[in-house]
Amino acid sequence: DQTLNIKFTRTQKNMGNTSLTIQCESPVNWQIHLPARVDIYSDIAVTRSPLIKGQTIDAQNIQYQKKKITNLHQGYFQKTDSLDRLQAKRDLPASSILTTGNLAPRLLVTSGQQVTIVLNINGLQIKSTGQALQSASLGQLVKVRNSQSNKIIEGTVSSEGEINVRL
Repeated sequence: DQTLNIKFTRTQKNMGNTSLTIQCESPVNWQIHLPARVDIYSDIAVTRSPLIKGQTIDAQNIQYQKKKITNLHQGYFQKTDSLDRLQAKRDLPASSILTTGNLAPRLLVTSGQQVTIVLNINGLQIKSTGQALQSASLGQLVKVRNSQSNKIIEGTVSSEGEINVRL
């Protein structure tokens, strides 16, 4: 006589393989557990053409396709996500789903590269040159050998080929 009460058996597991609890309270009180599979699809970033390890991601080499995201445990990228500072961790064939597992932050400084060392102190900016001793991406700490003093200092990558240091 009444509508059935249907809910997920485990509220935190509402996609993929899950189960539903179906309950009726009138005229006879009963309930059953029904196995179910809930698949979710979304437009996500995939490679338009093959990518080689280290290749930077840009608008020309990605496209968005409707794919099943239910089992993508390494994450995925949608149209609202920024991919311009990422690069391929390994070779990827065409139509590969781009995940946090197969992309890495783009290296803005590579080991052995000539870099600009910038020190900002009380509104005064001092620039020098040096050689990066490590590869790093935006915001990472990197060791640099100052070209004038030959001292090894540590700074943060602020842009391509530029290291900010603090006293």
